[in-house]
Formats: sequence, structure tokens, C-alpha cells
Amino acid sequence: MLNYLFKIWIIFCLAFSWGFAKDPKNFKPNQVFKTDKVDPQTRGLELMKKNKALPQAKSFQSHSLMRIYKDNHSVLKEFENLNKKGIGRDYLLFSFLKPTRLKLLIHSYPNRADDQWLRLSSGKIKRIRGRDRERFFVNSHFCYEELQSTEIEKYHYKFLREIRFKKWNCFQVEAQKKQDKIYDKLIYYLRKSDYFVVRVDFFKK
Repeated sequence: MLNYLFKIWIIFCLAFSWGFAKDPKNFKPNQVFKTDKVDPQTRGLELMKKNKALPQAKSFQSHSLMRIYKDNHSVLKEFENLNKKGIGRDYLLFSFLKPTRLKLLIHSYPNRADDQWLRLSSGKIKRIRGRDRERFFVNSHFCYEELQSTEIEKYHYKFLREIRFKKWNCFQVEAQKKQDKIYDKLIYYLRKSDYFVVRVDFFKK
């Protein structure tokens, strides 16, 4: 009797599975029959696209710390960022607070190169020309180009791992520029809850 019931149960399970697989309305790829493994490059790109798709505020202010490591020494730098969306352009103001006081103003356009001006600690204002944008500006360890909005298609991405940073669970994604490299690579930390970037590591030999 038990063998008979067991055989009936097996036949029922096989019939149910066959019907489930044949009927596309029953198919939910996030629940069953999902065997495809996403490669690290595809996953990295998708994560960065989700970050890029986040809602953009009309204006915002941020405060950041930057630590530069070289050999056995490190330097801590501090800066603020003010961003305001305008008609046909965005306005960005970077104020470096310590150890050097500099200001960088950027007018960012969707269809042409940005306009950039640098205010030195002496008060002198210098316009940044296109050929200078791949250089690091005075005492900042930052390149003009890296302060512009990132264009996803100009980079190769690779998902590295899930990692804990401070109080957040994050996705760690490596980025390498396809052409005209300034840095060897960048490592992004995207908060798992909303794909917001909470940390970026820049690597240069």
C-alpha cells in the first residue's frame, strides 16, 4: 500500500512539474528553473546602471573626506560639493577645505564639454582649458575630468563581491576606463539598499 501511494505521489509530482514548465503563465524566473549565472562584468554594469538611474535632486550639498596613501604615508583632505540643476546646464562648486583651500566651479552641459574655473588660495581665478583636464590640479590629488559626471559607456565594469562598509552592506564594483586612462582602476561601494555610492577608491601607480 505504501509503495502504491509513493508511486502515485511520484507520478503526480512529475505531471505537475511538466505542466508547470509547459505553461509560460506559471513560469517565474526569479523562483524556479533559474540556472543562468550572470558573469561579473554583466553584473557590475547592471549595478552601475541602477546607480545612474537613481532620482536626481534639483540641488544638493555633500561633505566628503579623502585619504591619499603613498608608500607608508597618508594625507587626509576634506571638501564640500554644492550641486544645482539649471536650464540646459548643471552648476557644481567644489570647495576644498583642508589642508589647502581651493574652489572649483563647473558648468556641466549634456552635449558638449564642461566649462571649468579654478580659484586658488591666493584668490586668483584660472580657467581650465581642455588640454589641462587630464592633469591633477594644484595640491588636490584630483583630476579635473574625474569631477565631471561619469559616463557609464566609457568604462569596463566588474562585480567583485558583497562587503560591509561602516554600517552598510554594499556591492563592490571595479571600474576601468576604456581609453585615456588617468587612474589604473576605481572601486565603487554601492549601498545594497538603494545602489547609492558611499565610497570610491582611486588607484594610480
